[in-house]
Amino acid sequence: EALDKIYDYIRALTFYNGAYTYINGIEVRILETRITSMSMWPKETDLYKQRFYIGAGDHRAVEILTVKPVGKKEMSAADFINGLKNKTDKIEVTD
Repeated sequence: EALDKIYDYIRALTFYNGAYTYINGIEVRILETRITSMSMWPKETDLYKQRFYIGAGDHRAVEILTVKPVGKKEMSAADFINGLKNKTDKIEVTD
C-alpha cells in the first residue's frame, strides 16, 4: 500500500484500538506513526537511533512511534523493539 494510505488508515483506527500487525509473531496495535522521508522497500524494517521504521508500497517509510502489544500496556515502539532484541536479532513484520 502507498504510505499516505497506510498513515491515514492508522490515524483513522487509533480511536478504535488502532491498526494492527504482527511483529515477530506478536500481535501489536499501532497507535501513533509519523511519515518520514526515508526510502525503503515494502515491509522492510529498520532500527536507527532508537527509532523503528517500516517501508510502504511506494518505497517510502513510516516511523512507528507508539504501540500496544496484545495483553500489555501502551509503550513506545523503541521500548517494544528493545524488548524483542533480547530474543532475536531479526525483526519481521507480517499482515
